[in-house]
Amino acid sequence: MSRGHRAAPEASSPIDGIAFSLVMAVAAFLGRENPRFVHPHILWCFLALLSFNLLNFAWLFGRLEPGRRIPLVLAVNVLLITMVVFYSGGPQSYFWVMFLLPIFTACLALSRRGIWATTAGALLALAVFHWGALAHHLWAEVLELLTKAATLAVSAVVLMRVSFDDRSAREKLEEERKSSDEERRKLREQLQHMDRLATMGTLSASIAHELNSPLATILGFAQVGLSGSIDQDKIVHALHRIEEGALRCKRTIQGILAFSRGAKAERAPVDVNALLHECLELKRFEWISGHIRTEETYEQGLPLVPLSGPEFQQVVFNLLTNAEQAIRSHGEGRGRIRLKSELAGGRLRVLVSDDGPGIPPEVLDRIWEPFFTTKPVGTGTGLGLGISKQIIEDQGGRLCVRSEPGRGASFIIDLPAPSSPAEAPAAPAQAPAAPSRHILVAEDDPALRPLLFQLLKPFGHPVRFAETFDEAARMVRQDPPVLLVSDLKMPGMPALDFFVQLRAEGRLERLPILPISGSVPGDALSLFLKSRGLSVLEKPFEIEEFKARVKKALPPG
Repeated sequence: MSRGHRAAPEASSPIDGIAFSLVMAVAAFLGRENPRFVHPHILWCFLALLSFNLLNFAWLFGRLEPGRRIPLVLAVNVLLITMVVFYSGGPQSYFWVMFLLPIFTACLALSRRGIWATTAGALLALAVFHWGALAHHLWAEVLELLTKAATLAVSAVVLMRVSFDDRSAREKLEEERKSSDEERRKLREQLQHMDRLATMGTLSASIAHELNSPLATILGFAQVGLSGSIDQDKIVHALHRIEEGALRCKRTIQGILAFSRGAKAERAPVDVNALLHECLELKRFEWISGHIRTEETYEQGLPLVPLSGPEFQQVVFNLLTNAEQAIRSHGEGRGRIRLKSELAGGRLRVLVSDDGPGIPPEVLDRIWEPFFTTKPVGTGTGLGLGISKQIIEDQGGRLCVRSEPGRGASFIIDLPAPSSPAEAPAAPAQAPAAPSRHILVAEDDPALRPLLFQLLKPFGHPVRFAETFDEAARMVRQDPPVLLVSDLKMPGMPALDFFVQLRAEGRLERLPILPISGSVPGDALSLFLKSRGLSVLEKPFEIEEFKARVKKALPPG
C-alpha cells in the first residue's frame, strides 16, 4: 500500500474528545444568555457529544477495531458539531472551528483518503449553512464561507503533512527497533552456542569415557564371537550386549549433537532428576581423580516439567563448573558440591551449592553481567551465568544466588511445576557375591561387566565385581583377590586415593593390578602407576591383548 493510503496506529485517545465536550458543555451552560444560542437545544447537543465520547471510551474502544470504530466516531462527531453550529447561530456561529477536531483526529489515525473524506464532510456542513448566501449572491457571506473552507482545508493539509512525517519517523524507528531486536536475538543465540561448545570442551574426557566403555563392550563381544570360543547358546546373549553398546553410543552421540548444535531445542516434558543426574555423572567423572566430593538429594515423584533439555543441562553444567572452579580456587582444592531438587509451593526448585570461598558482596550483583568475571585470564569468559539466567527466564523460571563469604554459594533454579509426577527410576541390581580366590573387577559400566566376565572365565577363577572404589577397597580388605582389574574412573573415592590407601595398609605390594581406562589418567595418577610398573590398557581394547595382559598379571599356579 502506498504511503498516502497507509493508516497509522491511533495517536489520540477518546479521553481527548470527552474533555473537550465537557468543557464546551459547561461553556454552553454559562453562555445561555447569548442571543445566538438556542436553549436548551445547544446544551443537549454538547451533552450528546459528551455522551457519545463517553460511549466510545467505555464500550466501543475495546470492542471495535480502529479501522471500523474511528470512521464511525468521526462521522458522528461531524454530525453533532453540525447541530451545535446550527443551534449557535448557523452562518454566524463561531463554533465552526470545532470541525478542526475531527480533522485533527483523522490526520492522526486515518489514511489520506480518510482525511479528505472527513474534511469534505466538514466543508459540506459549512456549505449547507451558507447555501442562502450562495443562492442570493451575497458575496460577503460567500467570502466568509471561502475563508472558513480555506482555513479547514489548509489546516488539513498542514496537519496531514506533519502527521505523515511523524508516521514515517515512527515506522523507521520501529523497523530499526525490530532490526536491533533481531540482531540481539542472533547475538544471544551465538553466545549460547559458544557457551555450549566451551562446555563440550570441558567435558571431552567424560565424552571419551562415555563412548569408549560401550565400544569396549562391542569390540570385545564381537572378537569373542569371531574367535569361536563362545558357546552357541551364548551367541544371542553376546549379540544383545553388542546391540546395547551400540545403542548407548548412539544415545551419547545424539545427546552431544543436541547439546552442541546451534538450533533452538524444542520444549518437551522431561524428568528433571534424570537430567540432573546425567549432568553430575559427566562432571563427577572429571572430579573423581581429584578431591571434590558430590552429593545428590532428589525428591522423588516430581512432575515432568516442559523444558528444553539441552538448554537446561547447559545451565546445570555452567553452575557445576562454577562450583568446581570456586572450590579449586582456594586451599587444597578439596570440597563438596551438592545437587538437590524439591517441590515447594507449586514450584520445582533445583539447588546447586558448594562449600567454596563464596562470592564477595561487592560483586554479587554483577555476576549476571555479560563478560564480567573474577576468574584469571583464560579461565572464564564471563558469559556463562548471564546466558544461564536468560535461558531459565526464557523457559518461565528464575535463577538467583545466595552466598556468604567463606561459606560457599548456592544457585537456585526456580521453575513452574505441573501436577503429574514422574516415575522414579528403579534401583540397579547388585552383583552377587562369589567364592574366594577370585579376580576382582572394579568397573562401574554395567554393559562392560558381562564382557569382562566372559573374558576372565577361562582363567579358572571366580569373578567378583565392585562398582565403586570404596566397595573395591572393602572387598580387598575382606578377601584379597588374585588379580584386580580396575577401571580408573568410577564414582566415589578417586583412583589415586584408592591405591594410596591400599599401599598404606600394606596390601598393594601383594596385589597384581591390571588398570583399564577410557580416557587419559591425570598426571599424579599416571606418575603413581608408572612408579609401580603398571601401564594402562585403554578402552576399547582388543580381547587378545586383554587376555595377554591378564595372563601376564596373574600369579603362577
